[in-house]
Amino acid sequence: AFADGDMAKITDNNMNAAAGFSFQEFLDYIEKHGVLNCDIHITPQFRERERALPPTSVINISKSDLFSGLNAFEDELGLARTKFSEMSWLHELEGMRKAKQVTVEGDALDEVRFNRQQLKEHDYFPSYDQLLTPRARARIEAIYKVDFDAYRDYL
Repeated sequence: AFADGDMAKITDNNMNAAAGFSFQEFLDYIEKHGVLNCDIHITPQFRERERALPPTSVINISKSDLFSGLNAFEDELGLARTKFSEMSWLHELEGMRKAKQVTVEGDALDEVRFNRQQLKEHDYFPSYDQLLTPRARARIEAIYKVDFDAYRDYL
């Protein structure tokens, strides 16, 4: 939703959440628009100041628990531990961070258009593994080369 306007302009109104788009079309959009010109949700994570002061730790929330990682960081700094288990509202927000993923029938799902209405009706999205085909992975690594170079050890 945050990029609907930009997507529509760049794709002559052929690409928006209501009409739907494929993961490959989304990557087309990022390449055409320029990753540095996209919404902050899409821009690279790496910041130039990290060349002088690289991070000592990175929490990859796709591979580990965010709250455990934050507690470990607090421990490293000698800070009091936040009691995330007592913050139900925070766990609710974390649960809403991404669509429910399921294995969807079919091949080349990175080429299949999905729209907002389908997602609302079915309450799921294809698993990341189904969208991250070899072609999609290669494109992502090229688009976000600076991130892959900086954070490869954490991926």
